[in-house]
Amino acid sequence: MPVPTPETEANPSFMDQIRASSAARELTQGVIRAEATPPFFLVHFPRHGNWVIETEGLEGPTWLPELQRIPIEPGTLVFHQKKHRSDPIDTVVSDSIALLQRRGAVVIPPDIRVAATGCYRPDDPESGFGYIRELSVEHPKTRQPGIRHIDAWETPKPALAGRRLKFTRDRARYNRWLLALVEEGYIKPPIAGELDPKKRHLAAMVDRHAGKQDINEEHRERLVTAAEARVEQVEVAEVPQAVEMVRAGTITVRELIQRIDDGEADEHLAELLVIETRKTALAAIKRRIEHLKAASDG
Repeated sequence: MPVPTPETEANPSFMDQIRASSAARELTQGVIRAEATPPFFLVHFPRHGNWVIETEGLEGPTWLPELQRIPIEPGTLVFHQKKHRSDPIDTVVSDSIALLQRRGAVVIPPDIRVAATGCYRPDDPESGFGYIRELSVEHPKTRQPGIRHIDAWETPKPALAGRRLKFTRDRARYNRWLLALVEEGYIKPPIAGELDPKKRHLAAMVDRHAGKQDINEEHRERLVTAAEARVEQVEVAEVPQAVEMVRAGTITVRELIQRIDDGEADEHLAELLVIETRKTALAAIKRRIEHLKAASDG
């Protein structure tokens, strides 16, 4: 799956997605003394075996995709390959995304909306929409105001003057969001053999820790025990699967969800609620019903 949505590859308004989705989602934290950071987008490189076993927030050990954050600024990853630095940023980003996709990367749209529930913090001002959030910051030394771009699952921790800003991460909700990316078709499940190198690496870690001589025995035993636990997880970890094609194989569940969100299925919501079995589609149906009810009550 080279790209989550057909529009992303050639659409020069990728930056507009970021601008539009970030502008209305500034977190109310007050001014924080920290360095500003550029906007970014998330990428998955499936060919590199970027999968990891997680348990928090899930029904059990599950293989989830690892995502890489790509800052949108000159000199980072693909952007330094642009020959004409005077080109508009939209063009640079569009060309860079096309290059990533040719290399097999999956670019996650900044304004993505998943149907699965429980993926965002209850206090998130834009729960269910996108993954970029903004913090108003002041540079610790110059006091220059700026914007620090973070993801939707990070929360800044109070820090003493002069200390580096740290964040806590809502790992449970982030894991559920990663799972939704696979189940809803944004990222393909790992193919046969793709996880084998990661499995061999985890198994090798047991012997590697057991052979360490530069640490005390107690520490070595803790490392070996932890490595053995990860190997045990490999044996039982589930590999997430994308939802199947909808009845008659006409459209994918993701396309069905889009139609529900657009109001094109409003007359059939009651029927869909009875016959639909996939949890992501059911979540979208229930969300639309609640939206229509709230609109009628208002």
